[in-house]
Amino acid sequence: MVNLALCDQVLHVDPAAGRVTLQAGARLEVALKALGEHGWTLQNFSSIKEQQVGGWTQAGCHGTGAGLPPVEETVVSMKLVTPAKGALLLDGVENNPDLFHLAKVGLGALGVVAEVTLQGVRAHSLGERTQVLSAKQVQRDHAARLATHRHVRYMWLPYTDDVVVVTADPLDKCPAHVTNTQLPPEHVRTAALRQLLRSHGAACAGLADDQSLSFADLRDKLLALNPLSAAHVAEVNKAEATFWRASQGWRVGDSQAILGFDCGGEQCVSEVAFPCGTRKAPNGADLEFVRATLKHIREHNIPAPAPLEQRWSCGSRAPMSPVYSAGNAGEALHCWLGIIMYLPPSSGHGADSQRRRAVEASFEDYKAGWQRQVCLPYKACDHWAKIELPATEAELVALRQRLRQRFPVDAFNRARQELDPHNLLGNELVDALFPRQRTSTSTG
Repeated sequence: MVNLALCDQVLHVDPAAGRVTLQAGARLEVALKALGEHGWTLQNFSSIKEQQVGGWTQAGCHGTGAGLPPVEETVVSMKLVTPAKGALLLDGVENNPDLFHLAKVGLGALGVVAEVTLQGVRAHSLGERTQVLSAKQVQRDHAARLATHRHVRYMWLPYTDDVVVVTADPLDKCPAHVTNTQLPPEHVRTAALRQLLRSHGAACAGLADDQSLSFADLRDKLLALNPLSAAHVAEVNKAEATFWRASQGWRVGDSQAILGFDCGGEQCVSEVAFPCGTRKAPNGADLEFVRATLKHIREHNIPAPAPLEQRWSCGSRAPMSPVYSAGNAGEALHCWLGIIMYLPPSSGHGADSQRRRAVEASFEDYKAGWQRQVCLPYKACDHWAKIELPATEAELVALRQRLRQRFPVDAFNRARQELDPHNLLGNELVDALFPRQRTSTSTG
């Protein structure tokens, strides 16, 4: 394993072009700070800012917005250190342009990413609106919502008819003079969660009265009481819906503050991406996919906590991206959807470890059934940062076949062979998903 945590320096900022060059171990927050000092920022980023830039780009991470690409499309150039050819400078113009696009989402298998140059946009503020709508209301205005707003995110709450809809736009696209909504204090908005916690006995009543506990803290504690009971999880989801209804309104601030959000506690997660038409002509597959997922959860009585998080992006020119789009990637529309289960807290006791293993096993069953029965018909493919090896050889063979149908596996393996002939950069995951033919050697 190569650890670049100490290779974390800002190497150069071009204040005229809005570009920053960093060592790959630098965290995203470092890139944002360096750009911000010159009036620039990144157009989009994932929910948190703690990722290292190298891994963030190599795994094809994303934010949300029908007109915004995944993060690898912000990469202007990169330095790739390879076992066979040494350090290579890659960009989309003069230096190895074909390899550049393949290596932008290279999964760390084509070389060690040493430096990355990212393209920024002018720093700006956003107005974010949170609403709770019914599924019918979401569907009625869905296409217009994607076309109108720069950022759109849905949080579906299983076993309810509530959908949390979060949109964000530059202030000149928001209603005039929009300001922060004066919401009730958080301990008031979490009243239903606290009441549900009290209903579980005297030991929980003290926790419910602790006003320092946030919404996410309360949800974690409630789910930990009985994480494998679908009826219990459904009650928690309904209580969560009341929190979101009390949290509707506007939030105004710098884009970096608005686009980041709390993902909650430690969790098992799976996320997939699939095409759903174009920005001008969405085909509705994104909402059909969610309906199929919710139906699968109900029919199989799955203890599925909230949220099912749904986001969008346009396409990518990187062939190994889950949203690769030949031709006009900027017009292609792709949906990302994630499922989760929260892990009970670990105290080191055997009973806690056993409960966590039970949740992990339940999630594996949830994920496997969802991917077979829901994801396959939509040709959805896993987010690289969240893919894991299947439990059986038959499932692994099937996964390899799906990957081969979606990605240029032969070209990827040829590049691996050329740049890393002795597979020094191989690991269990990459070698299992993309097995390379063994080359024979002879001695004279």
